[in-house]
Amino acid sequence: MKKLIAIVMLGVLSPIVLAAQTSSTLAGKYIDTKSQAVVEIDPADTGYTIQQISSPIEKDQQKNGKVFAAIENTAATPMKGYVIDSSTGKHYPSTFEVSDGGATVTMKLKVSMIHITTTWKKQ
Repeated sequence: MKKLIAIVMLGVLSPIVLAAQTSSTLAGKYIDTKSQAVVEIDPADTGYTIQQISSPIEKDQQKNGKVFAAIENTAATPMKGYVIDSSTGKHYPSTFEVSDGGATVTMKLKVSMIHITTTWKKQ
């Protein structure tokens, strides 16, 4: 009976431990696998902010240094946050999945019929 309780408790606590380990390794600089832009994930009060540091695409360079997304709920799987529309300032709900021990972050945004997936690899 004690072994069964221990196994059940391990199954219940594992996602919490995993979330804590994943979120603690999340901060840092990442490269966008499509555009090759460099983004930085920084700790914030209750989660993380994500800003573009640089972009090889000239028209996107105006976004350098601006926060464009945030992760608010790091305990959720996937983590929940939002993306900021740079022209209107409106926030759109999005999810963030961490893999490879924090080396890869995938952001998924769904607005009406539009689905955008962006993957960042840690530098």
